[in-house]
Amino acid sequence: MNDPVDPYFPPQVYDWFWWIVLPVFLLLLAAWIILSRVIAKRAAQPMEAPPAPVIKRYVPPPDAGPKAFARIDRVRRRFEAGDIDTRDAHIELSEIVREFGYQRTGIDARSMTLEELRESRLVPIADAVSGWYPIAFAPDPDAGIGPALDSARGVVQAWS
Repeated sequence: MNDPVDPYFPPQVYDWFWWIVLPVFLLLLAAWIILSRVIAKRAAQPMEAPPAPVIKRYVPPPDAGPKAFARIDRVRRRFEAGDIDTRDAHIELSEIVREFGYQRTGIDARSMTLEELRESRLVPIADAVSGWYPIAFAPDPDAGIGPALDSARGVVQAWS
C-alpha cells in the first residue's frame, strides 16, 4: 500500500496566545452576565420618591390697605401744606402703590419697570404709575394731584 496520499492528518496546532484569549473572553462573558443581572435587579427595585418641596403660601398683611390709605392721605396733606410739590407727590404715590402691591401679592413691585409690572399681573399698578410718569418726569409740573390721588385710592380699594 503505497498510497501517495496519506489519509492521516495530524491535529491543528494553535498558537500560544489563543490559550490566553479564550479564558479572558470567558471571564468577560461571565462578568457581563453577572453585571447585567445586578443592574436589572436594581432597576426593578422601586425607587423612593424625593420628598415634595415645601411651598410657603404668601399671606398678605391684613393692615396693608388701611396703611396705604393713610399714606395717600398724608401725601395729600403735605401737598396742600406746600411741603412737597406735584412731582414729589406723584413719586411718593408711585412708591405707596408699588409697596402696597408688594404687600398684597408678594411680588416685589417696588423697583419693576412698567413692562415688568404688566407681565407680573400687576396691571392696575402699571396703569396708575404710567399715568403719573409724565408728571413725575416733567421739567416743570404744574398739574394738581387730585386725579393721581383718586387713581392711587382706586388701586388700593380694588385689592383691599
